[in-house]
Amino acid sequence: MQPLDTCTIDGENEGTSSKDLVHIANTIGPMIYEETQKIFELFAVDLMNEPITYIVPAIWGAKKDGELTHTQQQISRAVVPVVKKALATLQAERLSKAQQFAIGYLIRELMIALVSMMVQYLQFKIPARMCFEDDETICDLMNIPALGNA
Repeated sequence: MQPLDTCTIDGENEGTSSKDLVHIANTIGPMIYEETQKIFELFAVDLMNEPITYIVPAIWGAKKDGELTHTQQQISRAVVPVVKKALATLQAERLSKAQQFAIGYLIRELMIALVSMMVQYLQFKIPARMCFEDDETICDLMNIPALGNA
């Protein structure tokens, strides 16, 4: 069994090179990570001063009770093009609305996880270093070693 056989629905990759198989994932994955990093960098100070639960409505652009804050609205506006670009790369217009929503859901949930991790990392990093040099600390996030690409 080839390693990528476990990543396909039917386990069959005949006639498909590994390069062809991962092309779209290798396009969308880094784009989502880069755009999420940009969003975090723009709003890091605000995100650091809010509870971690602040991130979910910001990424989704909706809140169960009440209105979004101005910052949450800005974050939500920054997320929409990322989701649209990923859907366009996947040629999702051929999919049903439910399938498109499911893909958007997964993208937003990934972005929530990434932003949450960045906030938690920064909250841990600042006290550990006992400094508040935002630029240097944020740059540290850029140097977190990648553990792989899915």
